Amino acid sequence: MAVTLGYWHIRGLGQPIRYLCEVGGIKYSERLYTAKILDDGQVDCSDWLDEKETLGLDFPNLPYLIDDASGLKLTQTGTILEYLARRCDKLGEDPAEQIRVRMVWDVTCDLRTPYIRACYGGLAHFEATRSMLVEKQLPAILARLEKYLDGHEWVAQTKHLTYVDLVVYDLVDQFAVLDEDLLLKPFPNLAAHRDRVAALPAMVAYRQSSAFIDRPFNNPFAAFK
Repeated sequence: MAVTLGYWHIRGLGQPIRYLCEVGGIKYSERLYTAKILDDGQVDCSDWLDEKETLGLDFPNLPYLIDDASGLKLTQTGTILEYLARRCDKLGEDPAEQIRVRMVWDVTCDLRTPYIRACYGGLAHFEATRSMLVEKQLPAILARLEKYLDGHEWVAQTKHLTYVDLVVYDLVDQFAVLDEDLLLKPFPNLAAHRDRVAALPAMVAYRQSSAFIDRPFNNPFAAFK
């Protein structure tokens, strides 16, 4: 059964969902929306806004997922990831694993929040807060994940890969571009985890395909793309 994923034509919140579909063998199609910066500097999101209230979504937002067989329509990134993870057995083997997976998901939200605030606060804000972000805010949380991962193959201490491995992978991959010296090299466990996930056959195939979005990470009006 196929699903339709709706999201911006960027990596952003949509990328871990794409990775999960690829690794989990879930057939999917995408509706990619484009945000544009007009000549006068205004942001044009009409590609999404014109459809937003027409799709039958209870809580219209991006990303959204539509199950083409059942007609189920979901929004909210964590909800979509959990739904797909249940379908492809990437949620954790038992309640203890599943609650650790959920805990690590919450930690990734703590990582993403200051990163996104810095990226979307305007160029001046990004330049003013970048040092704090890469020297203190992100490393403090990454250090906790690094310690938690120690001695384990997968980030939530599970027997097999789960969806949060793909979420952590994508964030660490972006952070390595933002500042490799401060956000990757000090964390060998996370660096090895990044390599481990990248080496999965499904990931290799996807990243070499025309469907893969390498950049931008964020929309065109973000300070870091």
